[in-house]
Amino acid sequence: MLTKKIALRLAGGLLAVGMLAAFAGQPKDADACSNCAPPPHTIPGNYPQAFNPILAPDLVVWFDKAECNNGVVQLKVRVQNMGPNPAGNFMTDVTLDGVMMPGAPHLTPGPTYGGQVFHLNQPAAPGWHIVRAIVDSQGQVTEGKEYNNSEVTRVLCER
Repeated sequence: MLTKKIALRLAGGLLAVGMLAAFAGQPKDADACSNCAPPPHTIPGNYPQAFNPILAPDLVVWFDKAECNNGVVQLKVRVQNMGPNPAGNFMTDVTLDGVMMPGAPHLTPGPTYGGQVFHLNQPAAPGWHIVRAIVDSQGQVTEGKEYNNSEVTRVLCER
């Protein structure tokens, strides 16, 4: 009797494992997959390797200064690679009220470990203005964290 129960459990377990192997390995439609692993990247020598976000560049941007003096918005923008591997060249967009500022998009040469600072100035009407900076705006660098690529601030130009 005990041997029969063990045999039934073993057969049921093998059936479950067989079904998992048969159905889990089925290819998924890329559009229907919301949590699938990203496709592999190719390294020199054409050896495919899975993308490792821990080792990738991590570009960030922030304002060291954002103010308005005598009707001119003055920005000091800092871009830095916080990741362990170098980033190549990329573009940094800076907009004032949704319009690209003079001097932007700005070519930012990699690897930017120590950071790169650039200055932008633009006349503005009195009132509040929204300034936005987006690093790697054209997606030229594959990063470990893509969600930290922008900074937004408000600047008040007084009359």
